Amino acid sequence: MLASTLGIELDPNVAWNERKKLYQIKQYSFTSRSIAQSAKGHKDGLWTTVLACAVMLMD
Repeated sequence: MLASTLGIELDPNVAWNERKKLYQIKQYSFTSRSIAQSAKGHKDGLWTTVLACAVMLMD
């Protein structure tokens, strides 16, 4: 999605650099990371708060 937003043709099989663990497209390098956590909610069904975030840093 990011490549199409920037108007760049992307072939994921060619752009992926396995050694560096990043995508290289033209002069751009993109690193992707994720962190996941799970938990049980309150046993009586009280409210549980969930926070989700996406961050894109551009140099």
